[in-house]
Amino acid sequence: CHSIINQLKVLEHARKELSPRLVKLPGGLNIGKELQSVKTKIREILEALVEIFSTHYSKMNFEGMGVSHRSVVLLSSQMEVHLTSLNKRSVKDLRKQFDRAVNSVTRLLDRFVQSGFQEDAKLHQIFPSLQKASESVNPELPKLSKTYEKSQKELTEKINKAFNICNDIVSQSNCYYQPIEMLTALDRQLKRGLKNHLLTSELSFDCEAKLQEWREE
Repeated sequence: CHSIINQLKVLEHARKELSPRLVKLPGGLNIGKELQSVKTKIREILEALVEIFSTHYSKMNFEGMGVSHRSVVLLSSQMEVHLTSLNKRSVKDLRKQFDRAVNSVTRLLDRFVQSGFQEDAKLHQIFPSLQKASESVNPELPKLSKTYEKSQKELTEKINKAFNICNDIVSQSNCYYQPIEMLTALDRQLKRGLKNHLLTSELSFDCEAKLQEWREE
């Protein structure tokens, strides 16, 4: 990015200083044309980065989104004066999409718990992606590292709360059907890999052991 900026400055300076003389020479260098060519290239690079982000967004690949988002933000902020209104709108839309993707994680966790821990392919897609982003040494991903840590804590707390409700139902009504159904669904999700993304030391119960206890009652 800085290299491109420096090239633009050199070309801009050369255009101002030399263009009046060069146009008088046969086959003289057209610095204005060269300058425009560089600006066009910048816009093409930006749109390519936006397209890459969109691909990662459609797959909820948070690591890819984080890197692409950062690249677009840096390039657009340094080159804003050379961007078209369409370029600027693309950058604005990308920022909104990225924030929407990050904010969607909490809503997804809520839906998962409210459904009684029923199957959710997105959940098993998003958590590994966030984990990978959080483990990356890429300095562009600190926000996603915090998002992953927050999501781990939120899901652990929501599961504990749901278990307390189930436990209360059993204690107050001696009815096991619904609690067993919910914990069976949760146990299935944990074994599918969800357990790897919880703060297991903060779980208030052992899902498999509690299921066995309730089934034997």
